[in-house]
Amino acid sequence: MMFGSNVRYCITYKTGQPGFTIYTRTYSHNFSACLSESNYEGSHGVNLSLFNQYVIGEHTHIRIFSREDFKIV
Repeated sequence: MMFGSNVRYCITYKTGQPGFTIYTRTYSHNFSACLSESNYEGSHGVNLSLFNQYVIGEHTHIRIFSREDFKIV
């Protein structure tokens, strides 16, 4: 399975199959939700999957967030 550059088209191929099939995406789900109004430009983040948290380091602060409710721990 290969996706096009805009992830709108998909091509599938099976070994031994005489041709391939092209699919196009019918719906575009651009769901997004604002989690923070802060500017994290230039920040670095690390995923802590064992603790179900992630860390963001920015300039002089280190913040730890919960992945369940996205609140500062």
